[in-house]
Amino acid sequence: MMEKTKFTTEVIPLTVDFTAALPTGETVSASSTVTAVTSAGVDATAALLTGVTNTSTTLSVTIKATAAGAWLITYTAITSPGGFKIVEQVQLTVT
Repeated sequence: MMEKTKFTTEVIPLTVDFTAALPTGETVSASSTVTAVTSAGVDATAALLTGVTNTSTTLSVTIKATAAGAWLITYTAITSPGGFKIVEQVQLTVT
């Protein structure tokens, strides 16, 4: 699991590269998702994340300015053409 720290006022991009995990011939599809939950397990996706984009090997999201705390961000890549699901997580700490 990757760890990332940011300040409350920062707006930052955060990208996960799935190249090493992608099976041969597969790419990251547009149906892939990025979600966020608080340390208490509450969905914080709309409050924390914006602008999810993908390339053939990555998923990116913009992390909004937010209050101090800890969040678990889950990147779920759905591959094409095979439809495999690959999950990577980032532990985000905001200070």
